[in-house]
Amino acid sequence: KVVEICRRYNVLILEDNPYGEISFEENKDLYPPSLASIDRSFDGDYCVAYTGTFSKIVAPALRTGWIIGDSNLIKTLAKAKQAADLHSSTVDQRALDELLLHFDIEQHIRVISREYYSRMKLLSAELRSQNWEGAHFLEPRGGMFLWLTLSQEINTKELLPLAVENGVAFVPGEVFYSSEPHKNKMRLNFTHTPPELVPVAVKRLEKALVQWRESQTGIRS
Repeated sequence: KVVEICRRYNVLILEDNPYGEISFEENKDLYPPSLASIDRSFDGDYCVAYTGTFSKIVAPALRTGWIIGDSNLIKTLAKAKQAADLHSSTVDQRALDELLLHFDIEQHIRVISREYYSRMKLLSAELRSQNWEGAHFLEPRGGMFLWLTLSQEINTKELLPLAVENGVAFVPGEVFYSSEPHKNKMRLNFTHTPPELVPVAVKRLEKALVQWRESQTGIRS
């Protein structure tokens, strides 16, 4: 319906999917279709511009991506790119071209997806073992992050400095809201930390939570 309405009123949809290639499910039918694929089932010009990146599946420093969309839109974006910084690194693009020609990128994605799945399960188990009151989450089916909800009174933006002091970090959930943010949520990355350090990281987060609660008790008293 969203695609149909946007096509009717000539509204552009930007579908940004940097993590979509990292999948934990063998059966791809379990995932909803992309808006771009729905858009292409209609006749006429496209209303969805689909973007992806190699930085999540090849190397973090490789800031090279792709876009699929209406040819006129892409021509306009190319001119804007040229005006901004002329073009992305030629060396990076040539290296990536050689990699895609001579390296099994699909097999590589399967390998990292299995590794990330293992790390996600480890983080999930460690979080559940803490049995924090009011805390809950759903295990993701792909990607690099876990979305954790804490008890209602916790403000993760205030919690972050204490966590950093204890040697662990996260992204407060409120930055992902356009309005009326939920302050008791956080995004945790499970791909960067070595597996042997995940229990340590969760213990550090637990210590920060204790310190935050103690600070709130002091404020109320």
